[in-house]
Amino acid sequence: MKRTNISKFIGIGLVTACGIFNMQALAASDKFPDHSLRMVVGYPLGGPTDIVARIAAAEMSKVLKQSIVAARLP
Repeated sequence: MKRTNISKFIGIGLVTACGIFNMQALAASDKFPDHSLRMVVGYPLGGPTDIVARIAAAEMSKVLKQSIVAARLP
């Protein structure tokens, strides 16, 4: 029974330590994303898939408050 209490104590300590390290990492990170995003469309420009991708990119940019550009791979 004593061993179970020690195991619980060690488990709680590990979870607490992980939580503290995670909070420090979040505090040190920059705001994501710090540049415009690019949505890659694998179909030709001007087609129906491109039109839907551009509409989706416009809506996503409103939600994320970040510019999103629909582009095709070169």
